[in-house]
Amino acid sequence: MHIKVVTFEESVRARPGMYFRAGRDNPELPAQVLRTVVWDALHRRDGTHGQVSVEIRSDLGFTAVDDQRHPADDLGRPSPGFYDSLLPPGRWAPAAAAALSTRTVIEVWLDGRGYRQELAGSTPRGQGRTGISRQRSRRWSSRWGRAA
Repeated sequence: MHIKVVTFEESVRARPGMYFRAGRDNPELPAQVLRTVVWDALHRRDGTHGQVSVEIRSDLGFTAVDDQRHPADDLGRPSPGFYDSLLPPGRWAPAAAAALSTRTVIEVWLDGRGYRQELAGSTPRGQGRTGISRQRSRRWSSRWGRAA
């Protein structure tokens, strides 16, 4: 028997049903991904409930905004998460959604300062930018496509 170690992103792409209850060829997969991201935003780790709003932009694209606070470093900047991105380490659902996405944009607000980062899959396309002007929240914007 051989054991193969794969990354989180490889695992999600190979077996999305383990994360979203729908396989790669199931037409319900985009809806299940959205449901899982919303559930994650509503159910905080401390047992309280958060707020989330969703905009469905197309059959395979949505934006989700939630009010969960991102962890910060000693200087008040967002702590790195999955693959050094702005995806928080304790929130696997948005990270798994990003793994299936062709493009994901993350916006995080900490103490009145906005940070924005674009991902290809779960991997950052660059450092998080500062200086964006939007409401104080976390915004997930994903564009779905067939991941290899």
